[in-house]
Amino acid sequence: MSGQAANPQAEEEEDIVSEDDGFMYTNRRGLCYCSQHRRDICHVCCVDHRMTNDIYSGMEVEEADAKAESTQRAEHEALARAHAARGGRGPLVLGSEGVQELYDAVAAPPPSGHLHSCAACGNSGTGLRRCSACGTVWYCNRDCQRSDWSLHKPACVAARAAAAGGAGAAAGGAAGGSAGAAAGGSAGAAAGGSSGSAGAAAGGGAGERNVVGWRALADRGPGVPAVGKTLEVRILSVNPPFMRWTCSAKDKRGRVATIAWYLEGGNSPPAGLRPGAVLRWRNPRYHMFIDGQVGARIEDEDLADIQIT
Repeated sequence: MSGQAANPQAEEEEDIVSEDDGFMYTNRRGLCYCSQHRRDICHVCCVDHRMTNDIYSGMEVEEADAKAESTQRAEHEALARAHAARGGRGPLVLGSEGVQELYDAVAAPPPSGHLHSCAACGNSGTGLRRCSACGTVWYCNRDCQRSDWSLHKPACVAARAAAAGGAGAAAGGAAGGSAGAAAGGSAGAAAGGSSGSAGAAAGGGAGERNVVGWRALADRGPGVPAVGKTLEVRILSVNPPFMRWTCSAKDKRGRVATIAWYLEGGNSPPAGLRPGAVLRWRNPRYHMFIDGQVGARIEDEDLADIQIT
């Protein structure tokens, strides 16, 4: 994200602007952004509308205030550390393009909020490749694509026919349901009775709905795996171990929590762990630590389900 990048939350509302006074842009849902960059937090314009937006979205004032305080504390720590790591001298003065660049590098929410899953092995990530023939399913590599072809072929043929405009409804009934179910969700079994285009849409969107944040994990309760879901967070700060490595991590909605690494031989940090990295954990679990912190406890057996990029 560059210093001039628009906030993705604001982009969705570009066509229904209710007010833009040259300083603050407000959409019809009452959510606020800086007028110049369409950001809910902007270090160039020196504004932070996130607490206001949380309240307008239905969050209780006390909860929004606590969230804003913990988020800003973690962000400012990450910015100060990044400033020092880059050779900065003296205090970090907020409110400039330079600070915005630091924020984008180490403290912004994770970049996508959407993941796809491999139709063959179920792996989730951002490096997957879409089927070039139909565009409705994703694979890790050619080996995964080949292994799934016998199941995916009927749905793939149907999706291509629908895209060509010649067999949309017929392909939806014949392939969207039976072939979609056989493909294990590759083409969207729920679209079985509808059109081929609906089946393709369901297949393409299935992987995008599996991203969760800290609140969703907390609602499941400590230690309960979010099966089939992926936690996606930005690493803000990494703390060398007193007993184990820990880091603060922010999700797409701006909530910050702690990740602790309970690994054998824990003197070395996990590969790729650094401020600004994006961590994705498939089938994550929520954890409440004895010192009152909350977040996630990662053990050796979890590493196979974790990507850090």
